Amino acid sequence: MNAPFLRSLFPDEPERDGLNSDLIFVNLNLIGFGIFGILVIWAVWWGRCSVALLWACASAAVGFIVGFLFGFPRTIAQPVSIAGAPAAGYVDEKQSTDIAVSVESRRRASRLAVNTNLEQVSDWITKTIVGVGLVELRSLPRRFGELATYASSTLGRPITGSASDAAAAALIAYFAVLGFLGGYLITRMFFQVAFDRVDGNIQAAAKTLRSAPLVPSIGSDVSDTQSMVPGVSAAAQQLKDIPLGQAAAQGADSAVVARANLFVGSADKAVVAYRDAIAKDPWNTRLRIEYASALRMSGAAGRDVISVLRDARAIESQKPDLEARRTIYESLTYLCLYESEPQGFTEAISYGEDYVQGPNNLPSKVIWVNLASGYGQQARWMKKQGDDFTSVRNKALEAAEHAILLDPATKAFLAGLLDPSPEQAAKGEDDLAVFKQDKAFRDLFGLPAS
Repeated sequence: MNAPFLRSLFPDEPERDGLNSDLIFVNLNLIGFGIFGILVIWAVWWGRCSVALLWACASAAVGFIVGFLFGFPRTIAQPVSIAGAPAAGYVDEKQSTDIAVSVESRRRASRLAVNTNLEQVSDWITKTIVGVGLVELRSLPRRFGELATYASSTLGRPITGSASDAAAAALIAYFAVLGFLGGYLITRMFFQVAFDRVDGNIQAAAKTLRSAPLVPSIGSDVSDTQSMVPGVSAAAQQLKDIPLGQAAAQGADSAVVARANLFVGSADKAVVAYRDAIAKDPWNTRLRIEYASALRMSGAAGRDVISVLRDARAIESQKPDLEARRTIYESLTYLCLYESEPQGFTEAISYGEDYVQGPNNLPSKVIWVNLASGYGQQARWMKKQGDDFTSVRNKALEAAEHAILLDPATKAFLAGLLDPSPEQAAKGEDDLAVFKQDKAFRDLFGLPAS
């Protein structure tokens, strides 16, 4: 029976370097030899066929287990240095694919290492079997003969004399060898490939999450990130439940597991994973930004989230990352707007002005919107105190103009802050309502005169 013949029997079977044909060839031969052995059992022990089949199954099972242990895939150790690896393995536009592959290889110092305990057991047992077999080599024939004699006594004696013992010995040896070959070959040809395929899927999912963009700033929808990169949602679902202690062995890490849980909305698990990731990589700005998002999602107090973002801001100032900087300031200005007045809007304005005055910072419509809102809150506060807020009004109008210039779609959002619905007002989304009667604002937002 050859491979071309097998392919003709299974024309629609997908080929993977001939592996499927080889598996079919092995399985058909094992099944054929098994059927042959059962026919011999039926012919010789037709009166006690069921007992003989039990002996055959027991022998095949023992042989299969031994073959499985002998064929169990070994971990391929690849000792490498981790010096100089980029923090947390995130890949952005400033990092090349070669660097990402290098980080992956450093973190993935072995393959098929999901269950090293079973691998060690396999190694110990195979060495024990070989060692004891060599030591007891002279006594093995005698002990095997005793087993055959015992087996023949349970099988009855359809063959008279010593021939019955020989038949029982042949039965045990035949099915033990058949089971060993089945266990070894199937483990080598199927289980090893299956383990590698599962392992490879996890690595691919981890790579997808690492390549995903930085999560949006707080106040935006985290699900927006999932739509940016194909497969992010599926990858997150695949990796979200990996225990942190097993992440490295499966080609991931705590940062990847944290991202997966953040994207699927498992905030509490994401917080735990981010804490572990930050402990391992404390100078990674992006980890702290995403940790802040996870905290916010979990319902943590605003001040706690702001504290994390301030830490991220301090680290980013030492290791500049313009995209991360924009996300930090967008999040800070947004969160401060929800803190108690006047401290909240004062901090929001301070952060916003600090960012927009930076000559090299990336443009951000979000920060301009938040600045306009901060000025609106300040004007409302000053109005309550009976102070003149004309200069603050002018700053709010200028900030709104900048936001609309960057993205005309913000006009509708700002209009809602100026002339909010009762539902918006109840939620505090009325930061510009103090300027509701101001014609310049209404004209800018396309609203009719009040």
